[in-house]
Amino acid sequence: MLTACGASAVKPEATLPAPDPIVERVTVREPWCPPEVMADLPARPAVPAEAVIEGNPAGLSYVGDLAAWAEQLRARLIDAREVCPR
Repeated sequence: MLTACGASAVKPEATLPAPDPIVERVTVREPWCPPEVMADLPARPAVPAEAVIEGNPAGLSYVGDLAAWAEQLRARLIDAREVCPR
């Protein structure tokens, strides 16, 4: 050590490592609904008075299953619409 530095009253500052930067993260979850959910549902098709639905049992069962499936989708859309933010 140099004598001038050793006799000095001023002590050198210790070199400290730079502190780690502070990173703050904020996650915001906002409910969002696609426009398809909020769109008006089309009207159910009206059954004409002269309509006759005939078929074999398997075909009629399929038509009934298809109608039930469509009704479930309609109910899901209505339920989804109720929880969507306005």
